[in-house]
Amino acid sequence: MHWAGSILVLLLFALSIPFSQAWSIDYPSPIASLPSLWNNNNVTIPYNATYASGSTIRAILVRQNPVGYGPSFACGFICTAPCDDFIFAVFSVSVGYTSVNASAPPRVVWAANSYRPVKENASVQITRDGNLVLQDFDGSPVWSTNTSGSPVVGMNLAQTGNLILFDAVGKTVWESFEHPTDTLLIGQSLRQGQRLTSVSTNWTQGQFYLTVLDHGLYSFVNGDPPEFYYQKRFNVTDAMVQSKMNISSGEVKNGTAYISFLQGSLSAFGSLNNTDIKLFDIPLPWPSSAQLISLEDDGHLRVYGWGGISWKSLADVLDVYPDECAYPTVCGEYGICSQGQCSCPTGNSGDAPFRQLDDRHPDMGCSLAIPLSCDFVQNQQLLPLTGVAYFNFGNSWATHEESCKEACLKACTCKAVFFRYQNDSYGSCYLMPKIFSLMSYKPGTIGYNLSAYIKVQMLPPPAPTPEWLTSTITEKADIYSFGVVLLEIVSRRKILDSNQPEGGTNLINLLQEKMKVGQVLDIVENHNEDILLHGAEMIEVIKLAVWCLQREVSKRPAMSQVVKVLEGAMDAESTASSETTSRDDIFDASSPLSPVPVSAR
Repeated sequence: MHWAGSILVLLLFALSIPFSQAWSIDYPSPIASLPSLWNNNNVTIPYNATYASGSTIRAILVRQNPVGYGPSFACGFICTAPCDDFIFAVFSVSVGYTSVNASAPPRVVWAANSYRPVKENASVQITRDGNLVLQDFDGSPVWSTNTSGSPVVGMNLAQTGNLILFDAVGKTVWESFEHPTDTLLIGQSLRQGQRLTSVSTNWTQGQFYLTVLDHGLYSFVNGDPPEFYYQKRFNVTDAMVQSKMNISSGEVKNGTAYISFLQGSLSAFGSLNNTDIKLFDIPLPWPSSAQLISLEDDGHLRVYGWGGISWKSLADVLDVYPDECAYPTVCGEYGICSQGQCSCPTGNSGDAPFRQLDDRHPDMGCSLAIPLSCDFVQNQQLLPLTGVAYFNFGNSWATHEESCKEACLKACTCKAVFFRYQNDSYGSCYLMPKIFSLMSYKPGTIGYNLSAYIKVQMLPPPAPTPEWLTSTITEKADIYSFGVVLLEIVSRRKILDSNQPEGGTNLINLLQEKMKVGQVLDIVENHNEDILLHGAEMIEVIKLAVWCLQREVSKRPAMSQVVKVLEGAMDAESTASSETTSRDDIFDASSPLSPVPVSAR
């Protein structure tokens, strides 16, 4: 087999084609024998091209379209700008008789290591014992076909886009068609238990997957647990009647199902008693050229056709109910979809408990103006939403509406609650641990009566002094407030901040815990060189704040003493009150929790 040397030719096109780097020599063969080794660099893989989008391919196998121009398939390494990470993949390329069209970007149709990319100088090889192995630049194993000891003699990239390891008589030992990623090509199947999984633009695993279960075809969005947003169930009984087959119920239970991408349809089949029967067809546009089906990072399953230079979207395969608004991420988290338009939930009085993540892109979703915090469940409320439904309600239990709402308020993990009426007050309760996109509906259009509530966080009231709680106001009430201000200044944090991680939302509680382990400077936000340069002074200010925050009024300093400490004329630690300070002595009026004693030193 003759492998020509590498010659890179830069072609400058006008207007729509910024530049093109192309092969102007013979393409690599679509077949390789063993042993073969390729290193991911331009020296050992001379057949490479860089596209206007910044993507780069290095092809080790190329199967040209038999008509000489159109979607051909290549196998090798591919990266997207800035090309720090590569995947080993099969991808479509637009080629002519003498060059690759670098204005039409490649499209990955199968990948070995989508979620574990490799670096420059990684390697792929067909070993002498018949295994196809991918290793990173440092020799660490990344992926293999697990075919060691098999009678493999070579590797073939078929005209269909199927990457095949074959034996001496041409029999398939391993094939990429049996290991789908996010794409199906014509003639490829998705078998029961397998998944198509969406891929994000940065080669990370997406949050959607399509799978064949024993009772139907389902699309899920990842969650805990995953939630389905599309289902098409199998009707095996009707299929057997139409096929005039006489099969027992036991044989039906032992059967397996799969879907196949055929010309003009995505078809489901059941394998029963060594016989395949068709379960359903999803009609697709009849192909005038090559086609592929891809599960994309918005949850849509789309069919694409070759448009002469690149792939063009032809149709949506899934028919979600009731409309496009039923896709889980169509309007982002907490976003409400109405006839394709996205908005955020609003309060009853016109207030804004939610805000757009990006005003220019409403479909990015919404965020709570005040994040939920398990430290302040007593300050949480349920915001009623009118005419709002959800794509999947999950598990439920029967109860009354008020009990349903109360259960959500008591559960820190509950983000929203839906109540589906069965009679005036009794019905099904759904507690939602995560909120994707919501969808609006007109009453009477979804076939049931539904109430929806979203949990929102309210700001807790300002921390009062102990005197305010007992209605006994003293002249040292302002000293306590001054201690709060000192603590906020030195820590660079609010006394109550629901944006902080769990356990750190209450500054006084946090100080008390850090006093226990002698790490009071840990309360300072954004540690930097100031801690090293002024740590001693910060500790003195914290000591003064602790002195001011004493539960017993008599133990707090007078303002004249505070001034002397600030002027350096008095040491807060030299006073008897400060020397005997304990965690119980610090009053935290902002927290309803009982204090846990800790020492001050």
